[in-house]
Amino acid sequence: MLISSTTPSLLCVESSLVSPGIFQEFAVASFQEQASHQDQESCIDQSMPPHCAIDSEEWWRNLFSHKQLLHHLENLKKNELFPQAKHQNHQKREENKEQSHQTREEGQDQSSLRASRGEESDQREETWHQDHKRGVEEFRLSINPCCHPPRTPRTPYTWVEGAIIVGAGPSGMATAACLQQLGITSSILLEKSDCIASLWQERTYDRLRLHLPKKFCELPLAPFPSHFPIYPTKQQFLDYLHDYARRFHIQPRFGEIVQSARFDQRLQLWRVQTMKITNPDPGNISSEGNISTREYVGRWIVVATGENAEARIPVEIPGMDLFTGKIRHSSVYKSGARFAGQRVLVVGAGNSGMEIAMDLVQHDARPSIVVRSPIHILPREMLGKSTFGVSVAMLKFLPLWLTDRLLLLYALLALGDTSRYGIRRPKTGPLEMKEKMGKTPVLDVGTLAHIKQGNIKVEPAIECFTASGCKFVNGEQHCYDAIVLATGYKPNVPKWLKDPHLNFSSDGFPSCGWRGQRGLYVAGLSRKGILGVSKDARLIAQDIFQSYTSSQIKQQQQQRKQRFQ
Repeated sequence: MLISSTTPSLLCVESSLVSPGIFQEFAVASFQEQASHQDQESCIDQSMPPHCAIDSEEWWRNLFSHKQLLHHLENLKKNELFPQAKHQNHQKREENKEQSHQTREEGQDQSSLRASRGEESDQREETWHQDHKRGVEEFRLSINPCCHPPRTPRTPYTWVEGAIIVGAGPSGMATAACLQQLGITSSILLEKSDCIASLWQERTYDRLRLHLPKKFCELPLAPFPSHFPIYPTKQQFLDYLHDYARRFHIQPRFGEIVQSARFDQRLQLWRVQTMKITNPDPGNISSEGNISTREYVGRWIVVATGENAEARIPVEIPGMDLFTGKIRHSSVYKSGARFAGQRVLVVGAGNSGMEIAMDLVQHDARPSIVVRSPIHILPREMLGKSTFGVSVAMLKFLPLWLTDRLLLLYALLALGDTSRYGIRRPKTGPLEMKEKMGKTPVLDVGTLAHIKQGNIKVEPAIECFTASGCKFVNGEQHCYDAIVLATGYKPNVPKWLKDPHLNFSSDGFPSCGWRGQRGLYVAGLSRKGILGVSKDARLIAQDIFQSYTSSQIKQQQQQRKQRFQ
């Protein structure tokens, strides 16, 4: 007996095992449930593999053998799967025996006894079918792990033919543009904020300029306008990025906060889950808003969240909560105008810390700067040329160690001995330190002159905070009105990327370079600035393009897409 026209041949069983209607109800219900998931806008239970990704006949064959199926059906017929119903039927049989015994004692005729038995038999048969109807769902769940009712609200998904790019900063936009240039226009950009390049728009100070010449900060396929200065301002760079997005039709999906990204071993696809919070009343700050979730499924994922995803707070310094003044990170510092006349301590002597200290001086504040460890300070230009450009040119003909020696010699002649002002130099050269440790030398834009003049005081490492200021490791203690933490940023990749192949280290930087395993790519985490971003984007786009145009991969891509439709 063929149970159903849509049921695989494996489900052909002997009719003597079970009545036709019972198991057919189970088979049809199972396949109707699978058919209900064939629509493009369907949902996937996150705890189970998607129904449409499973070939029905292969699925049945892998779940149980023909012999096991017959065993289940035999148990079903015997009511062994439903002990409660079996117990009830046993009680009814005992009651019938007792009633028939009493009937015979009372002298009832055989005809009335047969009628009574017939009625009881009909009732037992009706009870048996009702028990089976209730038990069909239990039996269906017992052998079909994909038929479990949803325990949580299901998440809508989106199939991505191109790459899933996480981050709409310079790294993400450069990768998207390179992919579009090669004809891959179906990629998507996921951005947690409401704008492109949120670091530059929301977390940088007003006087910021590019520290390198514009020719070293260009994104692929689009040079800076010729009328821009050599070192563009923050606003000019933002204008360049917006023009870049318009030119390559880059339209990120804003407000999509990536919760997790994992590689599905069975499907051989990346699954990225996002959360979006929409505020129904933008004018009401206390409104919690609505939270929606979505899953993006695709062959490739590009990590483009950058090196500066989250502020780095120095939690190792004790007593920070004792300080009664204001402590803020450089990500919320805009201008020194609000600090006029105040004593301000800048913690961190990188490029941002040095420039913030100079900005405070220019707004009549009294800043000090903490220089905890040795650092390299180089002039921004050498003989009218960019120090970075000169270094790149020398490295084409000279070894690294010799280039470092020449840079330090020129810095000594141009800036003097910085150790006289409490700024010691490392033993490792500036380019070697950048290559091995990722630490960028400070390009002086005028801060060192203010230090020499005494407008900015240099302090050693902080031992602890106090209620009115800080105590330093040299034993001195000073009072401050405000503290600015110019302690930099850190990647946030380990928080959301489920990385079983160890493509990333604990500090959030990749150990795999720009290309990881199983379709994972990394853009902008090479610690080489925007110049490294452009190089990563080109390499990633070319590698994805080769896979995308491969006939074998393209056929597999179509099959995977059909499974999710």
